Order: sequence, then C-alpha cells, then structure tokens
Amino acid sequence: MPLQLEYSQKDDKFRLIIAYHHKKYTINISRILEVEIKEAFHYPKDVRTEEKKYFVMELVDERNALERVMLHFAHFEKEAKRLDENHYQVKVFYDGEDESELLIRVLSFGPFVKVIEPNHFINQIKRRLLSQKALSIK
Repeated sequence: MPLQLEYSQKDDKFRLIIAYHHKKYTINISRILEVEIKEAFHYPKDVRTEEKKYFVMELVDERNALERVMLHFAHFEKEAKRLDENHYQVKVFYDGEDESELLIRVLSFGPFVKVIEPNHFINQIKRRLLSQKALSIK
C-alpha cells in the first residue's frame, strides 16, 4: 500500500514509500513496470517504522564542502553544528536500505570529510577503501 511519495532533487528521482506485511519499504519509481489494483485497501495503523540509522561526519569547509554535503544529503534528515571557523559536524539520519548509496556519497568527498560514528558505518567505509586499494594493486 502506498504511504508516501518523495522526490530527490539531487538524483532527480521519485521514490514510493509502501507498507507491505506491516513494514515500510522504499521503491524507486523508475523500476516500477506495472501497477494493478487488486482490491480496495485501508491504510494499516500498525506499520512498523524501523528506527532510523545515522552517521556523524566532520568536515573541513574547503572547496565548498559544506554546501556540497548539504546538497548531496538534501533529502535526508540531518543536523549540522559548527565546530570552529571552517570545521563542521553533520549528523545524517537514513533508512537502512539507503546505506550503500550513502557510503558511496561519503567516499566521494575524499579527505574533506571524516566519519566519526557509529563504528558500523566506519567499518563499512574501511572495507570499501581496502577493497578499492586491493583492486588498484592488481
């Protein structure tokens, strides 16, 4: 059952948030091939929303890094805090199914950002970097 339609300006994509078997899922609209109404439905009141995950990164605002981070993560809930004149801390909240995409986005900032928590997200970044290093050695 459709619950919400969201648009990502950065990716220029629509996503459909649905309820299925009392859980929430996200579907990229571009992947929908066919829609068929089987029966009338009522929105469930007990759709479980998974607790949002988050990661915290610190960034150096060089080459408009802060502006680019805010644009890259525009459709995610976030909290930003200024640490000093050109250092910031940004906490980004996300659904678990977006984690792979977020890892790629964070890595695209190179040395301008450093993820400081949680350990799970940091370990995922380390794994991806080690994998990339192994590929470049071959």
